[in-house]
Amino acid sequence: IPGPADSWLDQAVYDSTNFLPTFLSQVETYLRPQGQVWLVLSNFGELLGLRPPLEELLMRQQSHQGNSNDSNLIIANVRETKPWHNKANRARKSGEDELQRLRASEVT
Repeated sequence: IPGPADSWLDQAVYDSTNFLPTFLSQVETYLRPQGQVWLVLSNFGELLGLRPPLEELLMRQQSHQGNSNDSNLIIANVRETKPWHNKANRARKSGEDELQRLRASEVT
């Protein structure tokens, strides 16, 4: 990464504050029994090697609690879509460099 992640978008992609692990470790305290949380997440940070897949983070969180039964968090459903913003469209058309190839394979 060439410099600090200054914008909220950069911070979301680079996750320098470990937002996702913190979110996963605390979200249950805000839910009612049988409550749900929906997380919309791009795999771009994962493709760049900046964070592990969500499934791995969830397994880590459960193992940190000492017993996987202590956490009721499960991935109940996954819906995927390709982004249609200009950068993704250009990347799919040209794919000139590694970043563009990764951007073209991004899924949200």
